[in-house]
Amino acid sequence: MKSFLLFLLLCVFCQADDYKQFGRTDTFTLVTLPVDEQGVPDLEVLRVPLLAVWQPPQVVPLVKTPPPQVASNEVAEPKVVWFADRVERQWEVRLKTARELAAAALEVGYTVQPEGFTLSLKDRDRTQFAQMLNLVREAQSLGYITDATPQNIADASDQLHVVTTLRFREIMVSYGLHYKALWDAAKAE
Repeated sequence: MKSFLLFLLLCVFCQADDYKQFGRTDTFTLVTLPVDEQGVPDLEVLRVPLLAVWQPPQVVPLVKTPPPQVASNEVAEPKVVWFADRVERQWEVRLKTARELAAAALEVGYTVQPEGFTLSLKDRDRTQFAQMLNLVREAQSLGYITDATPQNIADASDQLHVVTTLRFREIMVSYGLHYKALWDAAKAE
């Protein structure tokens, strides 16, 4: 009996005049109990047999409203609203958090200007670019290459672009600062 009462207290309930249906799911309602003005169930009726009445499930249509148009800094989240004659899937629109905005920017990548190609911001790519930058710096400090030596750089779609060593280093510093700004924004929450 105690586990049954605990179940009732944890159940989702729906308003029905001065009774509430407890244990309501898509397929059944476990019990209907009288409630007071504040909506608190009268659990005393559970001590008297047959005052708490099981009700067969009520079949109601599910109305799915289409998701709304949202701006790039917003997100629409579904919510379920119960009515006496139907159940509706509605949408709540909210602003994206800084973490969600940063995650979206990571998916887009970093666009190199004025060249116009996009570099991926995934972990693997960032690691490879850091290793390439270190190699280029070492090669330049040892005199193997100069600022004018051509360097290949692969964009997010694996297309190769040729830039000078100096331009490669500028791109990598700008790329790193862009990622750091996204990381800082995500951690600011």
